[in-house]
Amino acid sequence: MFITFLDIFVAGIIMGGIYALVAIGLNIQWGVARVLNVSHSEFIMLGAFGALFLYTIFGIPPLIALAIFSPAMFAIGTLIYRLLFRRLMKISESVLQYEVNSLLAAYGLMFVISVLCLAYVITCPHNHIQTGGTRNIHQP
Repeated sequence: MFITFLDIFVAGIIMGGIYALVAIGLNIQWGVARVLNVSHSEFIMLGAFGALFLYTIFGIPPLIALAIFSPAMFAIGTLIYRLLFRRLMKISESVLQYEVNSLLAAYGLMFVISVLCLAYVITCPHNHIQTGGTRNIHQP
C-alpha cells in the first residue's frame, strides 16, 4: 500500500516537473520574443522520439541520447524562429497582429508535427521499440 502511494507520489512530482519546464519555456518565449509558441511540447516529443530511436537502434543510453538531442532540438527551434516568426514579425503591421499571426502559425506547426509523428508511429513496425535495444531484436 505504501509502495503504491510512493510510486504515485513520485510519478506526480515528475509529471509536475515536466509541466513546470514547459510552462517556464512558454513564459520565457512570451516575455522575450512576444511569441506564444504552443508547439513547444511537440519539440519535446520530437526530442523524446529521437532519444528513443538512438537507444533502440544504436543502443545509446538515454541520458547520452538526451545530451545529443537537446542541442539538435535547440538548433531546430532556432531555425524555425528565424524562418517563420521573424518573417511574421517583418510583415505584421502591429504588435497585436504579430501576436495573433504567430499564435496561429505555432498552432499550425503543432498540428503538422503531431500528425507527421502520428502517421510515422502508426505506419512503422514497433518490434524494435518493444525489445529494448538492437541486441535483442529477433527477426522472424
